Amino acid sequence: MKRVYNKSVNAFDAAYERIGFIFDNFEKVYLSFSGGKDSGVMLNLTLKYMRENPEKIKGRKLGIQIMDNEANYELSYEFMHRMMRDNRDKLDIYWCCMPITLPCTVSAYHMDWQCWGEGDKERWIRDMPEDDYVVNIHNHKFDFFEIDMQYDHFWDGFAEWYAQGKTCANMIGIRTTESLNRFRAILNDRKETKGGMQWTKKNTEHVFNVYPVFDWTTEDVWTANAEYEWDYNKLYDVFYKAGVPIGSMR
Repeated sequence: MKRVYNKSVNAFDAAYERIGFIFDNFEKVYLSFSGGKDSGVMLNLTLKYMRENPEKIKGRKLGIQIMDNEANYELSYEFMHRMMRDNRDKLDIYWCCMPITLPCTVSAYHMDWQCWGEGDKERWIRDMPEDDYVVNIHNHKFDFFEIDMQYDHFWDGFAEWYAQGKTCANMIGIRTTESLNRFRAILNDRKETKGGMQWTKKNTEHVFNVYPVFDWTTEDVWTANAEYEWDYNKLYDVFYKAGVPIGSMR
């Protein structure tokens, strides 16, 4: 199958059009927010679209899924909380601090570890946040949840829970310039897409993963942040001052 790329449309306008497609074709939309540069610029762009196109949004809010794994940079948390607090009118937030199992990459003795484990609070890396949008073992309404469930099972379980049987899009900030695996994920011809859009992929029964900024370069990300004076994770300023090239910042 020949792929045709419209070179007359810049990266920003193309992503803006994709967000319009998402809201036109899905009853529910949520965004997986990690606090990194890609999910940050995608959230800012989506909020811009929502505020500029109220007739398309029709009063809907953008769901936000945050998988808080207990360990992150303080500057990342500060940015994430700012975005949540400054945009509450447009967001339906699920800041998940749940005891789930993740791969462990810092130990030669343990393959997995559990974040926010109820049995080892004395070893938590930080205190659990107390904002009203935080979801934890004591206040969650996830009928799919099981103690110590695997990260990927929680991911898919949340997708179907949020969809509630409706068509649903999960916006993910994947860019093909980041890695060959991400490039292959987008250009995979064997996946089921929405409306033939190559930047979409069916993930569960009712939910498609969508990647509206998949073709952005790193320079596009920082150009958009500067052009529209968007908030961003100030950790990247620390990286820059330390001499880390922008293409190597993770």
